[in-house]
Parts: sequence; C-alpha cells; structure tokens
Amino acid sequence: MLLLTSGMVAVKVRTFSGDERVVVHLGPGQILGEITLLDGGPHTATVVATQPTEAVFIPTAHFWAFCERHQPTGVKLLRNLAADMAFKLRHTDLSVV
Repeated sequence: MLLLTSGMVAVKVRTFSGDERVVVHLGPGQILGEITLLDGGPHTATVVATQPTEAVFIPTAHFWAFCERHQPTGVKLLRNLAADMAFKLRHTDLSVV
C-alpha cells in the first residue's frame, strides 16, 4: 500500500474495449493499493503521477502486524480504509469503464 504525501496521480483502468481511461485523481493523504492489501489479488488499476509525487510504502505484512498488535487503532485504520475506498468509488467516473 502507498500513502501519498505530496503530488497528484491519475488512476487508470482498462475499458471493455481495451482503452485505458482515467477514472479518478488522487492527492496527498490518499492511499493506493488498498484492494490488493485487503484481498491479496492483482492490482485493479494503473497509477500515473501527473505532477512530482512522493509516497510512503507500507508493506502488507507490516500493516496487518500493526493492526493485530494495536487493535483499537487497527480497527480505526480499517474503518478509515473502508471510508477511503467508499470515497473513491463515489468519485470515480464509471461512465468511462
């Protein structure tokens, strides 16, 4: 998982016709790779920096170990992760997919 600390990225998905389309833009404080973190599956999108961008990498094993060791905080983290995913879904342009 990546936590964006500065900059801006475009999240692209491949349409049924094979084209790549931008579905949402993300900036500082937002995260990438959360779906793969949660289900261990492949990435669902391609991310391209649209301006100079920095991010912090959080390895999957470290994330889950933290959640287990610090359960009250881990629950809050997972709740925030779910809220972030809901925000992205609500603000994604699904008409391009």
